Amino acid sequence: MAKKDPLACDLLWADPDKDAKSFEPNKIRAISYIFGPNQVDEFCKNNNIDLIIRAHQVVEYGYAFFADRRLITVFSASRYQAELANYAAVVVVSKHLELSFTQLKPEEFEQARDREDNRRGEAEKEQTTANLDK
Repeated sequence: MAKKDPLACDLLWADPDKDAKSFEPNKIRAISYIFGPNQVDEFCKNNNIDLIIRAHQVVEYGYAFFADRRLITVFSASRYQAELANYAAVVVVSKHLELSFTQLKPEEFEQARDREDNRRGEAEKEQTTANLDK
């Protein structure tokens, strides 16, 4: 469906990227585009909206803000990637348009975080040792 309908494709697969200066091909997904904060701001102004809430992209703590909090990514599947052991989150919008978030932390989160910290520490030790050998 997405390939037949470019709008549906971009609504599903376009991703925010803090380094994007314009709409650029999404090389990671090999479909749709990436966009930067300026594109979010322009879209919100052109459509007279204050906030975009999107999904379909894993974020470590279940939700993440982008573009001066004008865009929120919410991801509701915890432990989507085993090595990351990401949180899940849900956003609730009240009738007064106030947002509240609930995060669900996977049991393995601390263990995965410790493994990642250990991996980084070993890589830093190897780099330091390599620099000392020069």
